[in-house]
Amino acid sequence: MIYHRITLSSFQGEGLLSRLAKLIIALILLRLL
Repeated sequence: MIYHRITLSSFQGEGLLSRLAKLIIALILLRLL
């Protein structure tokens, strides 16, 4: 149970990081254009 909770929290963290990365990449592309 504890291990399952840790994996869920880590997946949520990766989702947030991926969203931030996509936003940063989008801003860089807009500046280049």
